[in-house]
Amino acid sequence: MRVLWLLAAPLGVMKTVVFNDTRFDSSGTWIDNALRSLAACGVCDEVFVMSIDERGDGMWHEGEFGQYCCLKHERVNRYRKIDYRLVEQMRTVIDSLSPDIVHIFGTETPFTMHSIIAVDSRYPWCIQIQGIISVINRYQFGYISSKDMFGNNPLHRTIGEIWKRRNVNRVAEVMEIEAIKRATSIICGTKWGSDICNYYQANATIYNVPLAINDVFQNACWSIEDCERGRILTISENNGFKGLHQVIHAVASLVNQHPNIKIVVPGRKYDLNAKISFRTNPYLRYLVRLCELYNMKDHIEFLGVLSPMEMANEIKKANVFVMGSAIENESAALREAMYVGAPCIASNVGSISEIITDGVDGALYRYEEYERMAIKIKRILEDDLLAQQYSENGRKTIRAKFVQGREAGKILLKTYEDIMVRYNR
Repeated sequence: MRVLWLLAAPLGVMKTVVFNDTRFDSSGTWIDNALRSLAACGVCDEVFVMSIDERGDGMWHEGEFGQYCCLKHERVNRYRKIDYRLVEQMRTVIDSLSPDIVHIFGTETPFTMHSIIAVDSRYPWCIQIQGIISVINRYQFGYISSKDMFGNNPLHRTIGEIWKRRNVNRVAEVMEIEAIKRATSIICGTKWGSDICNYYQANATIYNVPLAINDVFQNACWSIEDCERGRILTISENNGFKGLHQVIHAVASLVNQHPNIKIVVPGRKYDLNAKISFRTNPYLRYLVRLCELYNMKDHIEFLGVLSPMEMANEIKKANVFVMGSAIENESAALREAMYVGAPCIASNVGSISEIITDGVDGALYRYEEYERMAIKIKRILEDDLLAQQYSENGRKTIRAKFVQGREAGKILLKTYEDIMVRYNR
């Protein structure tokens, strides 16, 4: 079976082989894991991965887990219409390869529609749902008012920021919905995501293929004895809908009772004491003002980009893991934390209730109610038995619901076979 993957941005393993770029990029690591799971099934020679990048050369490069190709082209995240020059480039490569199936990853950028047009129903194809931008757009600012988000920005810059975000995201939303409507085979790892897809395309066949998780998380193990008391690990700092501001609201109320409490955030590396310019991400400016309001600058640390091994070690060190997003389809970070065994708290949004049962293997709260998040953090910090219950039950839950390695690869191959049979009917 000759499998072609199409991605909007090159994977980490691709960058190393194609560009000799060894800098780690935390985005898309779950796709790297899926590639490894296919390789574990012994199909490396028949897996081809194509993406676009300004550094691309259009040549195939042999890698450890498959063949990689990057077309020379800028990213299409902000495109308002289809670039048919890129479509023709992609079509030429696809036809020269003549794949048995084409797997298109993600629907959040216009690259998906470029891919669908390039494939043009000449080969069996499917799309895989990651985030769903048409839903994410509703939570873009994470319930932060425009006044709070943009603060004392000059008026023209504030208007420009709002217009840019809404306009760019609206274009991506329209193309995403069109992509879902055209798809007859959709891969999605959650019931929530499947329901959203069925809303737009009732006749599509939807395959439940959960995210693959790196083995380093499966092999790491959290313990109450080894964790750092008061250390709160959370997720991305880059967008309002990821909810870091809600975590700050919650933790600020606990500082007097737990003076050593600290929020640690993987992602970008920031110095909250550095001067913030108007050109800086408005959400970061808002976080700085929030930390100043609560006198929290000594209680938050931005860790920078972490490799899977570094992230696993951070999870082991955490007293509590908090997933505070306003919306999530498949939260890889939450699943990784549960695999390692950290006590987890999450906002009850999107598919999260499919992963955590409140009070059994973790704690849930409504996104808006950071007061309840604070109480649930406090209970875990002060009750070791509860922390151990969430840890042990969380590990059992995640292992029972999700397979890894070669077994995950087998599920994906079986999905491809079924899509090919349906296409050839």
